Amino acid sequence: PSLALGSALTCVGLVGAFNLAPALANPMSDDFTGCPLDLKAARAEKPTDVVGLERVTRHPQFWSLGFLGLGCAAMTPFAGTAAAALGFPLVALVNGTHLDSRHRRGMGGSLSVEREAKTSGVPFVALLRGRQAWAPLLDELKPVNSVLALGASA
Repeated sequence: PSLALGSALTCVGLVGAFNLAPALANPMSDDFTGCPLDLKAARAEKPTDVVGLERVTRHPQFWSLGFLGLGCAAMTPFAGTAAAALGFPLVALVNGTHLDSRHRRGMGGSLSVEREAKTSGVPFVALLRGRQAWAPLLDELKPVNSVLALGASA
């Protein structure tokens, strides 16, 4: 087992999961209203815009769980536990591919050729191939949520 690799993968999964939740307000900011939700958080201007975790993958819900599974599999000394945990990234890959197939056919959503060309189903592929940029992703992540995720993963 690799504690460092498992911890890193778990951290990626938790940051993803926490960023899927509504943005939390920073209680230390000057414009804090007392509401724990940041109602002024950035949102996509058009439904076709690629923002936030969609820059990493078209299926952040699936892959957040997938990375948690990879982290658990990397840290456990037990083959059975590792095999069960590896089911999560497998489900993310299969379900993401299936969902893309359905959306291409207009079943339950849509996936345009343009959107498919600038995003990826597998995490980080669009970023590594230059179809998405890292700087906007870092600007669009929810800072309070991300800090809480890092704290939870420690």
